Amino acid sequence: MNEQVRGNAMRAVQAAAIDGDAILVVRIEPEEKQRTKRQNRYLWGVVYKHLVDNDPGYFVNEETERLLHGRGIAVTEIVHEFCKAQFLPPVDLGIGGGMRITKSTAKLNRQEFNDYVENIRRWAAESLQVFIPDPYAAGYEDLVWRGR
Repeated sequence: MNEQVRGNAMRAVQAAAIDGDAILVVRIEPEEKQRTKRQNRYLWGVVYKHLVDNDPGYFVNEETERLLHGRGIAVTEIVHEFCKAQFLPPVDLGIGGGMRITKSTAKLNRQEFNDYVENIRRWAAESLQVFIPDPYAAGYEDLVWRGR
């Protein structure tokens, strides 16, 4: 935290309305920035592409080709939806008899995104024998996971 951030926080607290009955909570915590565009390029251009290009028949097979034929759905999109369902926690919307969806990868913070990608890489190596290059080896040195 720098002095400007500290000053802004203090001014915000001082400007808060005073209500003798209300209990307010002030929380100062690290900002959790959303995943970056470069992280997304690595996901789609390296991770998913590597899964599709080296797929041992898990995603691309006669059945999926028949189902996808003429529907305008790329195998990469199937991989994306599969990975989201496998590696992101479902969100219960509380409607439609327990309708559940997965969070968009665009809404993940940087650490959540890193964890998501690492889970995919681990699963691909263990389950498919597909070894996805880490960010450093793929030319994304700045994405080497160093936390938030």
